[in-house]
Amino acid sequence: MKGFGKKLRDRGKQLGLSQAEVAKRIGISQRRYSHYVNDLREPNLELLKKICRILELDPSIALGARDSLDHDKMVKMPPKVNEMLTSRNQKMIIMPEYDAKIGAGGGTNIEDVHKIAEWQVPIAWARTELRGEAEGLMVVTIEGDSMTPTIGPGEKVIVNRALVTPSPGGIFALWDGLATVVKRIEYIPNSEPAHIRIISDNERYDSYERVADEIHIIGRVVCRLQRL
Repeated sequence: MKGFGKKLRDRGKQLGLSQAEVAKRIGISQRRYSHYVNDLREPNLELLKKICRILELDPSIALGARDSLDHDKMVKMPPKVNEMLTSRNQKMIIMPEYDAKIGAGGGTNIEDVHKIAEWQVPIAWARTELRGEAEGLMVVTIEGDSMTPTIGPGEKVIVNRALVTPSPGGIFALWDGLATVVKRIEYIPNSEPAHIRIISDNERYDSYERVADEIHIIGRVVCRLQRL
């Protein structure tokens, strides 16, 4: 989001809040918050709402500052691209599908992503089965075999960007510090600083650990779209 960091700095000064105090109220480290203030990273939808609430910003204005999608690992995807439709019998939502292929192997860097299709599903089904609303749901394609047999290469999955807390553990799309990947992750209890274990379902791939502040969770994988 162009100018988003400046908005955070200016608003913090207006309210007399230091970066450390804002970060504490949000519940993240000052180091992580500085990434947003300095436009090094962008917050996901859930964190963006918290920041706007603390700084008394209008989320719609902040979201309106989003620019073209880039390699910051689909964190910049406009969360309200999904549209609400009303059919004759029930309300529907449209989930966007992006041409990004998320790595389930060594991972891939995503330079640019674009919407290539739209998936229309009943909103009641999205709420119960995908735990999602109109905003936050997206469809992407898996690349690589590290998540087989759970998810195979070339399969499409639905990611819920509103679900970014790795508790309970599960399969998530995330930026692991090197690339955008889909992996099974779990919080390591009593670790200080907090560590996340990143696991492949394919036994040929080793698991690894990252400090929680070094990764960025895009969203939880809530559905696999498999051809029979």
